[in-house]
Amino acid sequence: GGLPTSIDPVWLANQQTRLSGTIPLKRMKRLLADCHSEEGDAHVDLQFGSDPNGERRTMRGRFEASVVITCERCLEPMTLPLVAEIDMLIVTADQAETVDEHEDVLVVDGPISLGELAENELILAMPMIPMHPEDNCPASTLLKDQGIAEKDRQDDGETKSPFAKLAELKRSDR
Repeated sequence: GGLPTSIDPVWLANQQTRLSGTIPLKRMKRLLADCHSEEGDAHVDLQFGSDPNGERRTMRGRFEASVVITCERCLEPMTLPLVAEIDMLIVTADQAETVDEHEDVLVVDGPISLGELAENELILAMPMIPMHPEDNCPASTLLKDQGIAEKDRQDDGETKSPFAKLAELKRSDR
């Protein structure tokens, strides 16, 4: 834990600071709007940096949380791991004009709420239609009995899981 409630990204970048810790999910009311539980924490791991002349400041890292939400296919609760990968340029309001539009930008003019930043990014990481991986979805077990789910399979007989990619990401950074 031990994370500050508000952060000054420009200052943190100038100090090359790393922030790592947790924020209770119960503070993230918008994220939890459709969730079944307020239990748990969002994990924060951010590295702030700037180039030697202080002209480019960056924030890189990730926010992670698991939320309990309704599977849109079977309407049962499911635990959904959310990972928001962060790679942003920190700019002050007066620099905002000069930024390449392809960059992910955080415009700041002073301290911002760390919880709100984490919450916004986790909301963006939330799938539009949350569903269990097909293998563990009660609804798709019913469909399989009727042979309907077969068309979703790849040729090698493995089911595509939205979490397969996540598992790969997780493995690569340990």
